[in-house]
Amino acid sequence: MNSNYQLADLISFINVGSSQHLTHLKFKNSSSNLNIKILALLERQGIIRYFRVDPDGLDIYFRYKQSMPVFSSLKVVSTPGKRVFKSFNKLKLASNHFSFSGFYILSTSKGLMTSNEALLLKKASGEILVKVEI
Repeated sequence: MNSNYQLADLISFINVGSSQHLTHLKFKNSSSNLNIKILALLERQGIIRYFRVDPDGLDIYFRYKQSMPVFSSLKVVSTPGKRVFKSFNKLKLASNHFSFSGFYILSTSKGLMTSNEALLLKKASGEILVKVEI
């Protein structure tokens, strides 16, 4: 199975779990390296409380603020059939768009990072994996 399909499954699970106000969720499909890195980045950004890697899969614990999820939605941008890349300048324009409050998760030559981190590095660009709307 392609890792981006597993990523889409993970993002879908997180969206459903958060919309149903679950405290945690067990993701049994895959504990692939990409999924673990995405979850670590979401944890670092405060989108999820924490996660654990078990032999059975991944335990994801959600974060809420005043009984509402801290994010409105997560969306997969790049798919195996349609890769989406952004240069530094296009990323800067997308981040400055007033109707978008959130960040992108990018796969760059320097590893996974948020669009904000990529803009701080200057000249960083890459494939946009996930759009996080807050």
